[in-house]
Amino acid sequence: MFIDPAFGRPRGIAFSALAALALVGALTATPATAAVGDDLTATISATEITLTWPDVEGAEAYLVVDERSGEVLWRGTANRYPTPLVGPTSRALLVFADLGNAAEFLGKALTMAPDSSSALPAAAAVSTRTGTDLVWTSVPGVDSWTVSTGGTDLVSTTTTSVSIPLTAGEREETVELGGLTLVGGEATRLASGFVLSEPQFTAADVGAESAEGDVVAASVPVIQSTRFSYEAYIPDQYVNAPDTGSPFDCESGDGSDYWYTGDNRSFAFDSGQYRTQAVADYYWYPAVTGTQKHVSPTNRYKQTSNGKVYDSTRTASSAGLVINAVSNNGRDALTQINHSIGNPYCSAMNNIDYDVREEVHSNGGYYVLGRHDRMPNHQLVQFDNMNDGSKVSRLIFHHELTDPKCLNWIYPCAQWQYEYTR
Repeated sequence: MFIDPAFGRPRGIAFSALAALALVGALTATPATAAVGDDLTATISATEITLTWPDVEGAEAYLVVDERSGEVLWRGTANRYPTPLVGPTSRALLVFADLGNAAEFLGKALTMAPDSSSALPAAAAVSTRTGTDLVWTSVPGVDSWTVSTGGTDLVSTTTTSVSIPLTAGEREETVELGGLTLVGGEATRLASGFVLSEPQFTAADVGAESAEGDVVAASVPVIQSTRFSYEAYIPDQYVNAPDTGSPFDCESGDGSDYWYTGDNRSFAFDSGQYRTQAVADYYWYPAVTGTQKHVSPTNRYKQTSNGKVYDSTRTASSAGLVINAVSNNGRDALTQINHSIGNPYCSAMNNIDYDVREEVHSNGGYYVLGRHDRMPNHQLVQFDNMNDGSKVSRLIFHHELTDPKCLNWIYPCAQWQYEYTR
């Protein structure tokens, strides 16, 4: 067995080798380029993502600012800024021109690159005041890509770049790039999501005197703590499951038709109804991460001519849910979650399996990278607690099941690999 270095879980050799080859093939392809008007361009090659821009009249220098920390990463007279492409990583970069007595905002680039075991593309979203372009590396087996927002498809393309009618600061919007391919012979959905929003630092914040290494100050509410809550839930009130007595399904074999409780809910924030919940609380002051894990009980019912009759209740062990708070320095934090828990009446072959890597930043930014089973619904929500007492909730993703029977491993339902950044 191959141990995935990013997720720390056993993976089949065929799965890992094919995924790694897919990423190598993507990164060694012809560099992809995205340009927004005449303002800012991002180019992805095998080793780096490079930002370039044209000369700005009256500019004495240009600045690249890390939006997540406020640090001025670079100041110079060149029209080019390269950043290494070594996954898993994500950057949020702002580009300004120093006009002598003021600064001018040129654009923002959100970039992300997955780890070597992933079939996901490296990708960038470049936004200016005139529009947004997405650019990504090709992935073997993906014939076409769909770009969507708010559940609505904007465009379908066979290329590796696209322009969309959203500008920097227009509104906060999640734009998702999706494709379908085979990974280890299994159908797999690929999802790469970017949260486009108003730049945290403006030209007035940066000013014209900022030097490399300076930290830009902005008058924005301070986030005291951030909670990431991952819920796996079954939307149906009851779900049927195979109970023939086979070692690959659920125990029975007595000829009865058993049904099991779901969570009887639709999409909701913090509903308290789930099969399992994994919580990471990032406390920025002090720099610590707290974790919680919860497993809901499962009720079994026997289907009779008079309806469903209660039979018994079991609760699966939480040992299959491991939350590892890797680091937290008060500004950036990393947590790894590995999950393999199933219906306590059923074979472990039908467990709900997922792995997720949460890179979280104290300004509200994040890079989430993971994979999960075909069943049930998977949802990740961010809650920011502000220093003024307010609370901001954001959906990171909500992936719906295809069919309840996908819980059984014999059905050919698509799995998921995903990455989201803000």
